[in-house]
Amino acid sequence: PGFFPGVKVEIFHGLANDETGKKGHYRIRGLFDLYCTHAPEVTHKFKQLAEKYKTFSVAETGWPKLDPLFNTDLCEPGPYDDFRSTLAADKPVVLYASTFSPSLTSAPCLIETIKRLSESSKWHWLVTLHPKMPQGIVAQYQAMQGDNFTFVESHHDVLPLLKAADVMLCDTSSIALEYLLLNKPLVTFRAKIPGKYAINVLQECDVETAISLALTEPDLLLKEAAAFMAKLHDYSDGYSSRRVLQATDDFIKNDASRLKAKPLNLWRKFQMRKKMSYYKL
Repeated sequence: PGFFPGVKVEIFHGLANDETGKKGHYRIRGLFDLYCTHAPEVTHKFKQLAEKYKTFSVAETGWPKLDPLFNTDLCEPGPYDDFRSTLAADKPVVLYASTFSPSLTSAPCLIETIKRLSESSKWHWLVTLHPKMPQGIVAQYQAMQGDNFTFVESHHDVLPLLKAADVMLCDTSSIALEYLLLNKPLVTFRAKIPGKYAINVLQECDVETAISLALTEPDLLLKEAAAFMAKLHDYSDGYSSRRVLQATDDFIKNDASRLKAKPLNLWRKFQMRKKMSYYKL
């Protein structure tokens, strides 16, 4: 919000580029002074926009949220950190996560399929759902809790779950992209934009076969995933947060005074003040 003092830095809600189908990723609303991007392809497009508008700067830093994925020293202890140690070594872990959007979520469709597969004792299921998922659907998954099924509430950190899994089943949730950074196989169910980086299935009856195939870690599948993620997030050192801070300092020192004034955006500013009940001048 413009009424907060200081430099406005955009670090983004999730990973995205043209291939992920996320609308509005490159939309400039005149709210930010500095965009901290996560890969060369994305950086290039934002720099083109920066040249056009001349109201913001761009720095490639990587995505700070992923730092704990690559640097365990940054992680706070959680209840699922040692999850794998509680399971038999020969039982693969399948992580299922779903978005909440009614047009994209797979959670209602896969209730019976996941229930059946969890009862087969072949795999251990680790399931977490979006915080905005309807409670009725959440309750049906919670009821599956058992020897081969662990339900994880949405307020828990998801990164330890990504590390614990051998394969992930997902739909069009952005968490799938975070999982691919670990060089593990991904199965998607009716993905909005299917990619060669995942095994995409359209029918519930094909889920089990797809997971079984993914667990063999097909070489071509993993190579496609690695190539795709290199375009989306090219940093695995765990220091993106540090780069964001450095980029912000550099912006204040070198670029802030050179930019044109941002547009007034009076209507959007009023909307933000109304939403936050903040009307002070």
